[in-house]
Amino acid sequence: MTELTPRLKLVYDMLGEGDLVVDVGCDHAYLPIKLVSDGKYRRAIASDIVEGPLAAAAKNIREALPEGAITTCLSDGLEKVAVEDGFSLAVCGMGGDAVASVLSSEKAKRARLAVLQPMTKEEHLRCHLWENGFEITSERAVSEGEKIYAAMAVVYTGKNTPYEEAELYLGKREARAASPDMARRLELFHGRHAAIRNSIARSGGDASFDDMLVRAAEREILDIREKLR
Repeated sequence: MTELTPRLKLVYDMLGEGDLVVDVGCDHAYLPIKLVSDGKYRRAIASDIVEGPLAAAAKNIREALPEGAITTCLSDGLEKVAVEDGFSLAVCGMGGDAVASVLSSEKAKRARLAVLQPMTKEEHLRCHLWENGFEITSERAVSEGEKIYAAMAVVYTGKNTPYEEAELYLGKREARAASPDMARRLELFHGRHAAIRNSIARSGGDASFDDMLVRAAEREILDIREKLR
């Protein structure tokens, strides 16, 4: 069986155990195959919007597991997926807006846990979650090659979460797991926005937004370093 990459292993660990897990945007279905093979989940649904990856997933499933352990579903998000109360949801490898679209389904509210791994526009996703009754209970990071990926564990509570603007980009301190990879991730964010701020300032523009993000990132990096001592 193909071993999970570090970014998928992070999602695997955060999903824990349960009865049914749904992987939206499953690609080759490595994640649900590993979860079911290891006995973490009894059943899984591997879903994708594109027929090609779903066919590849179905082939991998047939080669790895008995018939019926994992079913495949051609679907836009959760639209055609038959979920059950208390299922677990994984949404990985998409932009933040696409992940938010999946979580816009009423079906997502029936999940006991969703683990999300947006590739871009995390701030859009956090905004959607906090303004639509979802709580981010944990955020973790892992390095894979030259990149650092993050994932968030989310539950539906029905209560909106107040937030400050910088938290849309950095997450909330109380949910963020302190680790060297998380510290490095924030340092990279700090470096990008410091460069943008300095460039805008040199041209005489208004750099206040990026300056705010830089200062907020500095505080969060310091917090993580203190926790890692």
